[in-house]
Amino acid sequence: MIILSSRYSFQIPIAQLTGRIDVPEKEHWRLLAFALAAIVAVRITVKLWARSIDPSYDFVDLTGETIFDLCVLPPLFEEPIFRGIVLTAVCVLFRDRVVPIFLFSSVIFSAMHDVSYAPQQVGTFCLNLITSVVALRTRSLSASILLHATFNAFGFV
Repeated sequence: MIILSSRYSFQIPIAQLTGRIDVPEKEHWRLLAFALAAIVAVRITVKLWARSIDPSYDFVDLTGETIFDLCVLPPLFEEPIFRGIVLTAVCVLFRDRVVPIFLFSSVIFSAMHDVSYAPQQVGTFCLNLITSVVALRTRSLSASILLHATFNAFGFV
């Protein structure tokens, strides 16, 4: 059993997290609202930090194809892999130790993105922390897919 606080505790059976994409239950909407606000704040902070280092920094040009390639496809493929398979395997590996679970899975997620720019590394690390908590708490991948897509979309702001 993993305990995020005295209020939240849950077990993570491997089969229960992998592959489930459905609407989170009503009790999770407050968590999702907080996670969405955190995702937007992290993305805007990363963008401002990157621009303070390099004023000419810009993520990408905005086109319909770019939006689809960066906001739709990556979350649909990465979330089942990183939240469904990797996070579940890390939970089994570290059992009930919450901090190593989130840190180790975040390091893997950041490393797989192969970004050498410090603001983007911090952004992907924070994205993984937030989406991992949401995926484990809601036991659903749909919320983490939406949060990941939102994070990527705010790269255009």
